[in-house]
Amino acid sequence: MSAQLTGWGTDKDTYARGDTAIGWIYVLNTGNVPIDRVDIKVVVSRMIFFYRYSKEYDYSPTGLGIQPGENRRIEFNVLIPAEYQGISTAGDYNLDATVSVGGKQIGSFSKGMKVV
Repeated sequence: MSAQLTGWGTDKDTYARGDTAIGWIYVLNTGNVPIDRVDIKVVVSRMIFFYRYSKEYDYSPTGLGIQPGENRRIEFNVLIPAEYQGISTAGDYNLDATVSVGGKQIGSFSKGMKVV
C-alpha cells in the first residue's frame, strides 16, 4: 500500500465560538491495491494566559475504496467549543494534522485559525 497527501485545508479561516470546522485532505493512491482506511490525527491548540489548551481528535474513515491512481477528498469535523472552563474560546489557534495509510505516515500539515 502506498499513498501521498496531495492537498489539505479547512472550509474557512475564521469561525464563531460553537461552530464546527470542516477540514479536508486529498489522498492519492500511488500503490497497486485499493485503500480502504486513512488515519488522521488532528490536534487543535492555543495558549490561554499561561495554559496551553490542546484537544486531540482521531479519525479513521473506512470503506473508502480509493483505487490505484485515484486522488480522493476526505473530510473531518472539529467542534469549536463556545467556552473552556468558563473562559471564552475566542482567539488564534493552530490545527495540526498527521495522515497515515497502512500504518505509514504519508504527510502532515499545520494551519492557523481564528475564533471570534
